[in-house]
Amino acid sequence: SMLAAIDLVLASSTAPKALAVLLVHAREIGYTICLIQMFFMHAFSSMESGVLVAMALDRYVAICHLLHHSTILHPGVIGCIGMVVLVRGLLLLIPFPILLRKLIFCQATVIGHAYCEHMAVVKLACSETTANRAHGLTVALLVVGLDVLAIGLSYAHILQAVLKVPGSEALLRPLAHADLMFVLFSSSMSLEFSPSSLTALATIYPIMSMFFWPHCISSCHLHS
Repeated sequence: SMLAAIDLVLASSTAPKALAVLLVHAREIGYTICLIQMFFMHAFSSMESGVLVAMALDRYVAICHLLHHSTILHPGVIGCIGMVVLVRGLLLLIPFPILLRKLIFCQATVIGHAYCEHMAVVKLACSETTANRAHGLTVALLVVGLDVLAIGLSYAHILQAVLKVPGSEALLRPLAHADLMFVLFSSSMSLEFSPSSLTALATIYPIMSMFFWPHCISSCHLHS
């Protein structure tokens, strides 16, 4: 599936270096490689978020508009949603490495993460970083903020519809993975706003997503 492919790219772009840092203390990374890793990590995190919105939309239509599911979400619409998710991730994140290329860095170039995270790199710069910070905040609000809102609204409507059905306890099981979505969205948000208390959460997020999302999806299918 698209989500599995995104998770594979996301983990492949971060896990090898993170494991090298943690296991053999290979802490150095070239600046160009750092920018490439940063782009792939943030771009595919954005795509992952978009796919989760699409999954929430599919579940909403399947439960609240069951008889019209195949006409509302036909293959053409699904393909368009996939293209929007892909293009959004690429367009929003391309400015990250471009803006970082213009910065001047101080001697202290130690990042608090096991991989190159955008705001961690921006904080090392000696030159003006207003544009970098503004774009990072904009991306966080457009991607994580709007996506969490869309998913929350979808599940609120689903919950409202399910509770009207007699014997709705069994029908509530498909919502059981909402807590996993909250955990991973929180860790995803910490990639943009990463104080020291969230550094560990942000560090394990790329690897954690590979284990949680397959369980989340399989739970949905088992209980549907």
